[in-house]
Amino acid sequence: MKLPRAMSRLYNLQTLRLVGCLGLQKIDVTMLINLRHLYVDDSLGLIKGIGNLTDLQTLDGFYVPFWGDEANKLEDLKDLNQLRSLSILILGKSIVVEKSSIMVNKARLLRLELQFYCPDRPREVMDGLEPPPGLESLIIRWYGGGAFSDWLWSLHCLRVLTLRLCHCGFLPPLGKLASLESLNIECLSKVEKVGVEFLGIEEAQTSSSSSIFTSFPKLREFTIFRMESLQEWEEENSVNITIMPCLSHLTITWCKELKALPEFLWKTPLQKLNIWGSPFLQALYKQGEGEEWAKISHIPSIQIEED
Repeated sequence: MKLPRAMSRLYNLQTLRLVGCLGLQKIDVTMLINLRHLYVDDSLGLIKGIGNLTDLQTLDGFYVPFWGDEANKLEDLKDLNQLRSLSILILGKSIVVEKSSIMVNKARLLRLELQFYCPDRPREVMDGLEPPPGLESLIIRWYGGGAFSDWLWSLHCLRVLTLRLCHCGFLPPLGKLASLESLNIECLSKVEKVGVEFLGIEEAQTSSSSSIFTSFPKLREFTIFRMESLQEWEEENSVNITIMPCLSHLTITWCKELKALPEFLWKTPLQKLNIWGSPFLQALYKQGEGEEWAKISHIPSIQIEED
């Protein structure tokens, strides 16, 4: 399947959508120098001339395959410094990325999606894709590097974060993200505990110091979805720590082994609590009958349902 040659002469074209074109293997955008928004399927192996599109603002579905001399490479994105929204699927086995070389000049980038589908040395690849500090929205899928890159919890403008299908055994210290408003943690099947490190608390901050640390200071919505191994959510009782002071909506779905929720949650301004497919929690917080029902009865909207 090929695009008509005439498309290469559409010099003033600003938006191109090639979604659902499953037989399309490559396109040539060399002459589409005014293109601002490009949406493609994440199986399109070659976007020839992508480096020429220096005014591109949206690139959705950039696919870096296992092999091929004629194939997309991360380095092709180096000079696309007007990008505001970028989605990358990385399958390469031996991708070498010089740290920050791809993202360093993308000061306008607000939204980034990184999909790591079995790449070699995923931690090195992730380290090399450190986004600019002004990033506001981030999705990370299928990451299997053990630990996330340190830059993740230094994105102080980040407002929305989704971690999905990542093969990591513990959660990073996301409580350090000062601007985070929405957090989704989905299908991290190896995580057995939400530990206090998730709150971003340093050891010195739990001491007798008079300074107060606020963990997740702007978080409003928090979703935990299909965490099959999750059994415990650790409590933090230090008087020097304020946790999630703006939390208004909490959703726990299909966390079948999770035994209880931490007490600090009932001190937050929760307006909505949704629990589905989590039998221990359903029994513990069941309306009028659960042992802990009294602790949550003040929340205006509560939905607790079985599978």
